[in-house]
Amino acid sequence: MNIDMHVHTNISSACSCIDICQMIDYARYIGLDAICVTDHDTLHGARVAHKIGREKNFLILRGMEVNAVEGDFLVFGLEEDIEEGKFTAKEVLQMVSSAGGAAIAAHPYRRFERALGDKIFSLTDYHAIEVKNGNTPGMLNEMARNAALQLNLPGIGGSDAHRLNEVGRYYTRFKTPVKNERELIEAIKLGEYEAMTRTDEYSSKLAGVKGISIQKVNK
Repeated sequence: MNIDMHVHTNISSACSCIDICQMIDYARYIGLDAICVTDHDTLHGARVAHKIGREKNFLILRGMEVNAVEGDFLVFGLEEDIEEGKFTAKEVLQMVSSAGGAAIAAHPYRRFERALGDKIFSLTDYHAIEVKNGNTPGMLNEMARNAALQLNLPGIGGSDAHRLNEVGRYYTRFKTPVKNERELIEAIKLGEYEAMTRTDEYSSKLAGVKGISIQKVNK
């Protein structure tokens, strides 16, 4: 099952221009099975996308990218929004743990914004590391991959898309299918998945425009 674990929408991420309906059509076209909507510090966009996904018969999984004091986490299982930068990483992870959720260290070595960096070695209670992030240079993704190997943690892939044609650039292939957030949380904790890369060349045009050539994800 191919899931893009990290996508932002224009509903509640001011930095994104992705329309939810176009996102779903595009994801289906390129061969994704689901998308995790992870807008910054809020579930609002994810909830809207989930509803639209049900209407269009496409699985949208609700999560958040939480901005802790030290850096960012993709979290699943929280039911309330989080005030940006109010809580430390340990506090965020404790909230996720108390809710029975799952947390992933997002783009830990990104250098153009606050990032966890080597703090991931001293933190506990998170379940994976984002080792392929579509808006992070390859060298820094490689640093995240090496850290995951040292920590014996699984790695996920996510596009971190803010524009439609970025969706699916990186994604995560799960060995077993998931149908909802609870099953996603269980699958994240189980660790039976791998970060994947789309190998096609991306057009700057939106999906659906005549003449666009986009290879599908290999299943």
